Amino acid sequence: MENRFVKGDEAEKGMAFYKNNPDNGPVHLKYFGNGHHLKDKRMTVPKRPGALWEIEGPTPGMEHYETLLREKLGEKAEAVLDLASSEPMNINIFPNLHILGNHVQVCQPVSVTETDTTWWGTAVVDPENELHGQVDAVNALRMRTQEQFPNFGEVDDLMNFEEIQVGLAAEEDEWVYMHRGLGLPERYSVDEKGVLKGPATDEVFMRETYKFYKELMQGEPRIAITREVSGG
Repeated sequence: MENRFVKGDEAEKGMAFYKNNPDNGPVHLKYFGNGHHLKDKRMTVPKRPGALWEIEGPTPGMEHYETLLREKLGEKAEAVLDLASSEPMNINIFPNLHILGNHVQVCQPVSVTETDTTWWGTAVVDPENELHGQVDAVNALRMRTQEQFPNFGEVDDLMNFEEIQVGLAAEEDEWVYMHRGLGLPERYSVDEKGVLKGPATDEVFMRETYKFYKELMQGEPRIAITREVSGG
């Protein structure tokens, strides 16, 4: 089999695949109100079996499983390898649920300066044996690719968050800036359902989420204690 990991091959794989023309490219975000938003990169990937796998970044051990699936499944391996790839979309459900590719995160505040983040990987199930006995190999490879992005994304993201927290303790500047795209309404559109759409590099969605958070914090709590009465 041709070696996928030739020198320089990584330049167009993983997150690097989306680097070209990020401000005006096809990748977009949608804000649905109430703090919920979606980042969708699927339109950048060709709609054919194997296209998603082609841009999967290198992960330790993935060559072994790829070779195994190609030997066992032949032409069907392309579509099956796509199952092991990270789905190119992020869904953020306010206030603390995140569906990121093939894994799920829940962020839970612990204190003013601490947040606990729990990560769950997901697996493919194959009750009809459509994968011809290779579901374990698919899920082993899927776990490798799920580990690949958290190792790249979450570790440095968490370090950035910690450094931001340190920076917020400084007296020189008490603000976190998220004004990219501010005052440029031509970058956005709103459809008939009120869904706000804009470029992936814009921070309007962070601003809208914090606007909603501020409304909740300043509004009157809508809390009611009720008792369910069973019949009979």
